[in-house]
Amino acid sequence: MKLLPKEARIMSAIQFDADTPVRTARKATKYRDHTIRYYIKSLRERDVIRPVALVNVFALGLSLY
Repeated sequence: MKLLPKEARIMSAIQFDADTPVRTARKATKYRDHTIRYYIKSLRERDVIRPVALVNVFALGLSLY
């Protein structure tokens, strides 16, 4: 799947923190708020990005063997 340059720039701004506010992504990308929301919605609809629940088992005192 090929991403548009705007999509790639927005994804790089939010890749490590899914709860990044739009204003933070705006500062990183220099795009307007509605542009960022539009491309995030488009990426979700195309199933490029999706919400996933992750649990840090090491924080719970568990370890992998």
